Amino acid sequence: MIDGETRFFMDLRPQVELEAPLGYWGAFDSSSWRSIALMEDVAATRGAVFIEPNAPIARNQIEDLVRNLARLHGTFWEHPSIATLKNPNDFLAAIRSSIDMKGRCAVGMERAKAVIPETLYGQSERLWAGVERAIDIATNDMPQTLLHGDPHIGQTYVTSDGRMGFADWQVVMHGGWAHDFAYTVNSGCEPEDRRAWDRELLELYLDELARVGGKAPSFDDAWLAYRQQFMFAYAAWAFTIGRAAYQPKMQTDETCLTLLKRIATALDDHDSLGALGV
Repeated sequence: MIDGETRFFMDLRPQVELEAPLGYWGAFDSSSWRSIALMEDVAATRGAVFIEPNAPIARNQIEDLVRNLARLHGTFWEHPSIATLKNPNDFLAAIRSSIDMKGRCAVGMERAKAVIPETLYGQSERLWAGVERAIDIATNDMPQTLLHGDPHIGQTYVTSDGRMGFADWQVVMHGGWAHDFAYTVNSGCEPEDRRAWDRELLELYLDELARVGGKAPSFDDAWLAYRQQFMFAYAAWAFTIGRAAYQPKMQTDETCLTLLKRIATALDDHDSLGALGV
């Protein structure tokens, strides 16, 4: 995936108006997997403070993040410049080439049992089938656009003037818009806030998407896509807390449990597995 971040900062970032660091220079070497990206220090230039995943965020903050995603997606909606980037299926295959992600998600479910809804606990096989189906839909059955790829709430910051932005563009890819939207909303919102806000957040996203040139789907089609795309977010955090001894500890257990509670509750509330037909 290393070529994506370099391409984002060198070629794609200048084309879109969103709150994200500027890139100054980048390069990668495909034979050694080494890469470098020289980027803006937003803490110094914009007074940015990075969001702690365990803290709740306000309605205006999640709205600002949703608008950022819409501007990103609308600018690169079915744009030929993104065709050579990896897609969600590629990303999943890259992880599974070295780590048993399915198995680690099953372990993660056990470690996160306290925050997994009773209706989902013990259904690791069905959940994994949902992950594969959702990723395939995002890759093959939706209009393709530029995705952040990993836009959980811990990848965001707030500037000194209150603007919300996205950092960590290491897994930028092309795929269906709902992959990013669902991941941001469901990792960022506490369940009671998400229940109250998500329909209006989707309407806000669709309006902004159309404004910047994306071909916004109908609300009903978009709502279905949103419900289907909770799965990668679940797998990402079940896999993280379910890590094997050879994996780095990328996040604290507290962060994993907070985000899994938010995401798994949303998955249950919206019957994502039913929406995927698995």
